[in-house]
Amino acid sequence: MIHYDSPEDSFVNSEVGQSQSRFKDLFRFTEAIKLFDPAISGKDQDWEFHIKINRKWHVLNVKSYENSWYCNLNPSFSNSFYERGNSSFSFNLVSTDGPSEHSEISDIVSGKIGCITDILQGIAAQVKEDHLKYHSQLLRTLPPTLRWGVAPSPLIRDLLPNLQSFQSDLSGIEIKKSCEICDTPSPDPIPQITARTFFDYCKIAYLANPASFEMNGLPLDPEASGLELYKTYADGRDAGLSKIDLDSPEAFSNWYNSQRNFGAHPWEIYRGGNSTHIDLRVDKVDQSHKKGWQITLSAFSSSRLAETCRIAMALDKAQMPFELEDKKSYLQRLRGEDMIGIVPDGYDTKYGWHNFPREFNVADTIHWSWLKQNGEQSRSLLKNLKNATTWLPIRPLRLRQGE
Repeated sequence: MIHYDSPEDSFVNSEVGQSQSRFKDLFRFTEAIKLFDPAISGKDQDWEFHIKINRKWHVLNVKSYENSWYCNLNPSFSNSFYERGNSSFSFNLVSTDGPSEHSEISDIVSGKIGCITDILQGIAAQVKEDHLKYHSQLLRTLPPTLRWGVAPSPLIRDLLPNLQSFQSDLSGIEIKKSCEICDTPSPDPIPQITARTFFDYCKIAYLANPASFEMNGLPLDPEASGLELYKTYADGRDAGLSKIDLDSPEAFSNWYNSQRNFGAHPWEIYRGGNSTHIDLRVDKVDQSHKKGWQITLSAFSSSRLAETCRIAMALDKAQMPFELEDKKSYLQRLRGEDMIGIVPDGYDTKYGWHNFPREFNVADTIHWSWLKQNGEQSRSLLKNLKNATTWLPIRPLRLRQGE
């Protein structure tokens, strides 16, 4: 329960006065938010508001859980934190002493709370008068820089030709062959596997992209063994895989079943970030209709798509059975039939595809502002693209019952 002292209460000193003043500002802020009907998930209550401050649009996301409030404003007020945000703030209103010591409210945000509250109260008045009219006007005036949307990749590439470099990194013949591999049914599992078998797969994978290693100052030695190449180019956190008996199926199976690889990265054969590495994963298959071992080539990021396709072609040429993960997505991207996600400014594009419904099969995302920053683009081109974009719906604001 939120406890609130009346404005007439006196302050003991300036520090207490500032705390009480902030507390009252936050109380007004939460009371304005609670005018609106939240989206409810378990004990969480969520709101999303589109507000305009000093002629600039922002998206305010608010979550309430019991006595705690978590808020995020995109874009943030500070341009230096534009991409990742000094835009989040949280607080807990549980006593008359003000926000708890766990509160995280910057001075910049604190100074704007009163303004944001006034805007929310104004929105509530408009929604009460005509909620359909308010929502219609919002969709007409909200800039695409703060919308979630999807557009066919060829239309985006016309304006951002360097977005998906694999289009130029792969030849027409390589694209055709990669598409054929994507259309190939999954192979049967391998009856047994040894560490040497895995490292032989790795060697084929490394030899497929010698330029990738030369560029990083680690030229590839084609005479080196698969194990030696793995030790040079893989992640390194292999949980002891490189030390087991190379030719013993039992040693590999025991290592796999020991769960030593939990938390390690034995399959990360091309180093990279969480979303930009390449895996050659081994999985044990134990089903009624098939048993054995499956080797899966996996790299979702378009920044590694060309390298992954070359690996797939090399393994296919060597007649080494494997499964290519995300084949449908690869096929769509290679054929230019995929959708590019448009992510609001202030949100990270690296994992932006997580926020889109699966049926859109989004792999790559951009900010609309990237298009605007390209001086060669005319207003007419951007207008046409805006009309060709499928914008995701915005949940209409409704007042709580009785408001």
